[in-house]
Amino acid sequence: MRNFFTDNVRLSILFVCLFSFSSFGASAVIDINHFDTLETVENITMDKLVQASLKKVLGPDYAAFTGNFDVYGEPRHTADGGLFVEGWLKDLYLENASAFVIYPDGRLSAAWLVPEVSVAHYKSNTGEKSIPEALQQWVSRFQNVSFNTPAVKQAAETFVDFFETPKFKIKVVTVCGNGANCDEATYSGVRKNDRAEVNLHGFAVRKACEQSICPIITYTFKNGTTTYLLSKIDNSLTVIQNNKILLDEKGFWKAGE
Repeated sequence: MRNFFTDNVRLSILFVCLFSFSSFGASAVIDINHFDTLETVENITMDKLVQASLKKVLGPDYAAFTGNFDVYGEPRHTADGGLFVEGWLKDLYLENASAFVIYPDGRLSAAWLVPEVSVAHYKSNTGEKSIPEALQQWVSRFQNVSFNTPAVKQAAETFVDFFETPKFKIKVVTVCGNGANCDEATYSGVRKNDRAEVNLHGFAVRKACEQSICPIITYTFKNGTTTYLLSKIDNSLTVIQNNKILLDEKGFWKAGE
């Protein structure tokens, strides 16, 4: 006889995890309104969520970028719902400067300039090919300086994981670069008994760390009302539909098919 109390408790725990993962992976909400005045804007680069977005986007350039925020300029909201923030080293307004546009969901476009160069560096995780108007206006104040536009179209890098359970073989591809934020993922699964295939789009949830790309904790994929969870914590595949667990299998990760 099934223990419905145990099943309900287990289902509740799974949904708490799913909600937490989905919220973290899909949108870490940043209260940009908290930093939209000259009196409060200097706190934005110390905010943990903002720092996480900056570190993920900038990688090894994080220190050079944030090092320019000695003096902060007047922040302003952009027409598409972002917040423009700029800073510079004291007395070096036209030489050492940085600026970024950040959105409540963590999307970010950042630019910075160092002395004696004619190129303003630019990185983004928005997926947009064009540089935001706010940053274009920002760079126009520097004489004979333009953006490093080739870097905006950097080649994408893919990372492949393979996971197998008694019933399924799964290939997961995570994409970094070319506008991707290193969390976009695709799921290609094959059911062993009849070779039926399913292909899904989703995202990876990563462990917080001090690296530019942090280790993945779990993958989440959606197919209508059905959610597929691939966990690297307990090596499991869980399929949930309409608040019911359809499948929960242990498996193993491997380097190749």
